[in-house]
Amino acid sequence: MPMNGLSVGASPLAHGVHYGVLVLGLLGLLAVLGPQWVGTPRSRGPRDEHEYRVADLQARIASGSLGTSLGTSTPVRHRTPTYYAPDLSTVLVPLLVVSSTAAAGVHAAVAPAHFRELPLFGTFFTLCALAQVIWSTAAVLVPGRNVLVVGVVGNAAVLLLWLATRTIGLPFGLLPSPEAVGPWDLCCATWEAVVVVGGLVLLRRGADTPMTLPGYDDWPSSARLWLLGSVIVLGALTASGAHG
Repeated sequence: MPMNGLSVGASPLAHGVHYGVLVLGLLGLLAVLGPQWVGTPRSRGPRDEHEYRVADLQARIASGSLGTSLGTSTPVRHRTPTYYAPDLSTVLVPLLVVSSTAAAGVHAAVAPAHFRELPLFGTFFTLCALAQVIWSTAAVLVPGRNVLVVGVVGNAAVLLLWLATRTIGLPFGLLPSPEAVGPWDLCCATWEAVVVVGGLVLLRRGADTPMTLPGYDDWPSSARLWLLGSVIVLGALTASGAHG
């Protein structure tokens, strides 16, 4: 089902709904994933060399060994902080939640135009948006392997359907010939692929792998950049219309 021609046959009301949904989606993405409102900071040690040095300095001050002469006959023992690299789930869980929310924004944005094309298409995109938002919420509030499995299976199914519409079309006269691939398609498919691949990686790591979304302060730089990039891409698509 097409995602590219948002302006074809769309009324001003549909455009208004489209832009309203995207603006609300961008604000919601920032709010739901904001620094202090989501997740619980995990107990961790220093994540990089700078934090290691700061923690080491604090340990020396606490033990009274700061400024101790190197030639002292009695070495002063102090606790050396252990360096902990971020575990994979700390990186992947934020990526999955952001990606599912962003993909929902795309489906919500294109739904009004597709209602005019065919009510069945518009309904499908609306349901996809709702399902992806609900999944993101569930991943935050009730994380677990079952939620992860649902996200992987659901997004994989949507991706397969999208691939069919871009290669062979749909049966029963719904889409007699394949549709062209546009910017909305590529971005949405990328976000959904992140959910599928990232979810599979977490599932393969076993039942002991943390599934909870860490507090924003514990997000690695890659996850923060993914959030920022997703917001920018959604905004750019909305502003440009990204036709065809």
